[in-house]
Amino acid sequence: MREKDMGTAAGRRRSKRLLSPSQKYEIWLQLVRQETTIAEAAAAQQVDRSTIVRIKQVELSQVFRTSLVVFSGQAAAAAAWWSARACAGVR
Repeated sequence: MREKDMGTAAGRRRSKRLLSPSQKYEIWLQLVRQETTIAEAAAAQQVDRSTIVRIKQVELSQVFRTSLVVFSGQAAAAAAWWSARACAGVR
């Protein structure tokens, strides 16, 4: 049996596969667009399925945080605009 086919059955762990941020983003996009499944993405990148699930969770939390910053920034800008109008006495 080839070493690649043995996996973890021989008692050895697979070496850790590091993914670049751009690879993680591409995986996340494929998952969001439903172009691939978690199992297919894991097999294609030669990583565990839990790695792909974690990528999906982290990216989703980043998107959520970014949207909060954008919306809170818009709220702050609107508040400043209304404040400026109030100071100028404009109704």
